Amino acid sequence: MLGKWVSRLTASNAEPLPPYPVRPLLVIGDVHGCLGLLDELLDKLAEDPVIATGAETDLVFVGDLVDRGPDTAGTLDRVQFLQSNWHGTCTVLLGNHEVMMMRFLDGEDPQGRWLTHGGRECLDSYGIEVPLDLAALDEDAMLDVADNAKDAIGPDCLDWLRSLPRMHRSGDVVVVHAAFDRTKDDDDQDERDLTWGNRVFMKGNHPKPPWVVHGHVITRPATVKGHRIAVDSGAYLSGDLSCAVIVPGEMPRFVSTDDNPELDYSASTFR
Repeated sequence: MLGKWVSRLTASNAEPLPPYPVRPLLVIGDVHGCLGLLDELLDKLAEDPVIATGAETDLVFVGDLVDRGPDTAGTLDRVQFLQSNWHGTCTVLLGNHEVMMMRFLDGEDPQGRWLTHGGRECLDSYGIEVPLDLAALDEDAMLDVADNAKDAIGPDCLDWLRSLPRMHRSGDVVVVHAAFDRTKDDDDQDERDLTWGNRVFMKGNHPKPPWVVHGHVITRPATVKGHRIAVDSGAYLSGDLSCAVIVPGEMPRFVSTDDNPELDYSASTFR
């Protein structure tokens, strides 16, 4: 059911200047296999003035489409469809959960660490059951699970996942999954920081551009702090999936599936 959209903004003491993407920019936080929430959010966005005008917009997913939630398979299908049919550009970034997934599928995770961090739920959405006791799987059995997963996911989707970029820039706005080093040029960014984050990035409010939109660390509600915009509102835990709406010359705002967030998951440690 289409619901009315909600704007939420939490700013630092010194209100920053409006951002300047090249054109309207929508950034969706970590979906984590929550296809139902993604569809609900897309319904709300369809009612938003930015979309309702029919103007071309840039849509970006910050990564971590996979794992934890109930329908990774459906989520990947939906997002690939959006890339082909969005009125504007649709960019999907590589998250740390996609990295863990590919390491497992490539045989680089013989202990199955990925399976304990949401991979089990991902494989379940493809009809692949994994024993609760991973110790019962030796290395050969783990490789068999990986081979079955690759067959179920399919080569086209896997090639697409391997091709995902780690950063998107539009004017003075940078979108990453986890962190951005403001002391370095875009081409000199550390890939691990972009995907896994670092503590320095999260500590500062950054009073000067570029604006950096990121996921990875659950921040509920989605929040603006200085020139850092945190858009992972913990969909798989809270039922709250958020999108930052960034229009040239305006303050950022958020559209969310939960208009009244009551719980705070910002203290969570692993994403």
